[in-house]
Amino acid sequence: MGSLYKIYKNQSISQASECELYKHTLKQITLYGFDHFFFSITPNFGNIQTDSKIITSYPDEFMHCYSSNSLLNKNAIITHCQASIEPIIWDESAFISNPHFSKAAQAYGVNYGWSQAVHDAKGAVSILTLIRRTPAISAQEFNEKAGDILWLCNQLHSAMAVRFSSYHTMTE
Repeated sequence: MGSLYKIYKNQSISQASECELYKHTLKQITLYGFDHFFFSITPNFGNIQTDSKIITSYPDEFMHCYSSNSLLNKNAIITHCQASIEPIIWDESAFISNPHFSKAAQAYGVNYGWSQAVHDAKGAVSILTLIRRTPAISAQEFNEKAGDILWLCNQLHSAMAVRFSSYHTMTE
């Protein structure tokens, strides 16, 4: 008789280096059938605005295009994830307000994506996006992998939040 529960190995990766986090995440997303990932965490220290910390395997050319064209500020996925923990599957409707982002992404093989956010009690927001060239993400695939992707996002969030917390404590 099969178990109803998945056993998650390496439940705590909070002590891992950023290089180890990168390798761990790349291994996991490959198992989930994706090509690249983008993870960002933006901590909130009261009224202090802080920069996001990013770990990504996106192609360098895409990241350059993304940052040089200020696509981050016009990205409906980011706006959604900053306001909600509801996962979002990339489709045409997700980019109606910014078709330039969709075209730029597709030029670099960023065709299908899945973004998941985590918000914590201290106001930090993390976003994990998994992308691939093909195939589109079906409802069945979403249902099968939603728990795994949420778990991975929470692992990364916890590991990176520890780093920001340590930094904030040292600067007080």
